[in-house]
Amino acid sequence: QICIWGPWTVLSAGLLGRWFVIHTMASAYHGAAVLVGALATARLLRLGYVVAIAEVFYLKETRWISLIFVASALGNLAVLWGLVREFGALAGAFGEVAGSLISLIIGIRLARKTQALRVDKFVLVKAVSVTVVGMALPFWWPRAELLTDLALTLGVVASIGFAIAWTHGLIPRLLQRLGLRDEIDP
Repeated sequence: QICIWGPWTVLSAGLLGRWFVIHTMASAYHGAAVLVGALATARLLRLGYVVAIAEVFYLKETRWISLIFVASALGNLAVLWGLVREFGALAGAFGEVAGSLISLIIGIRLARKTQALRVDKFVLVKAVSVTVVGMALPFWWPRAELLTDLALTLGVVASIGFAIAWTHGLIPRLLQRLGLRDEIDP
């Protein structure tokens, strides 16, 4: 479920967070609107790490956990060191994404030593695609009047959420439960 709804949440947070910052905060904060998608992506990656590594904690195979935190911090610092003068807070957000991604990758490698992790590559490709769009879209989203911007944002978020639900068979199952459809297409 994390690979299905997590990326949609990143997309939603990126667009709705951008809308919220631009339309409800003082203009001095408008530059932070593009950070929301990157920070939501970092949180999604950390959530993936927590889910992947849970079995390692349960089995008390935690001797390598500190390595994950050190590697994550070094990745975050490397991005900050190289980009903070040029990009400021945006470098901090992308540093957090880098650190979170490092945690996830090392966490999955460690978790695979204690359990079998099945990953559907098609779902993973869709998840990464929607997450990247959710992180990048706030940079290119046009500014508009308050209600126009909100309508466009909600329309995109709802459309992608509906598409995700449909491709994972959630909408056909709901229609079947409501008696609006006799059988589910294979």
